[in-house]
Amino acid sequence: MAATSLSRKSFYVYFTDRFDLLTQLVDPLREERDAIVERLLAQDDAAAGGREALLALARLYAEHGVVLRALAEASGQDEEARRAWRGFVEPVVAGHADWIRREVARGRVRGVDPEPTARALIGMNLQYFFDTLVGVEAPDVEGAAETLLVVWSRALYAA
Repeated sequence: MAATSLSRKSFYVYFTDRFDLLTQLVDPLREERDAIVERLLAQDDAAAGGREALLALARLYAEHGVVLRALAEASGQDEEARRAWRGFVEPVVAGHADWIRREVARGRVRGVDPEPTARALIGMNLQYFFDTLVGVEAPDVEGAAETLLVVWSRALYAA
């Protein structure tokens, strides 16, 4: 508030607290991300669905990653930010862990523990998006998506 021309009281006209502010910033991004992930998890063709999903996610991070990276970084020092960040990340990890379990049950994926594998791969996605797309003047969203698709494919489907 010190950097704005608004009083501290003005903040509370719009937000009940900092967590409410974080929620209002992140909820539209979560909804967009959820729609992307739901389409992926509903597809039977992992490669085609993965490419489409990663490209859509790369676009999301190229456009809104500054807010998400700030939240991720703040989560290390602030409990409200940690709660908001966990609320953003954990459903994706859980959804992908379930998806990996289904791939294991179908015999398409072998030799992986679904939850830690999903957590590692989602964490990789986040860090890669932050490093290559956020704050970059001309981010290569297609290249980022393709790189992550190769890593996911090899991690899950390589013999």
